[in-house]
Amino acid sequence: MACPNVKECACPNVDCANHAKCCDCVANHRKNGNLPVCLRPKADKK
Repeated sequence: MACPNVKECACPNVDCANHAKCCDCVANHRKNGNLPVCLRPKADKK
């Protein structure tokens, strides 16, 4: 599955190898059992 990079990334960790690579970032966070910064506001609303 191809996943294009996003133009704007909400993550403040610009040194991260997965910065602006949404699919890789989410997969890595899921593996570690947490959420990336960009998804936290949506989870907080639930």
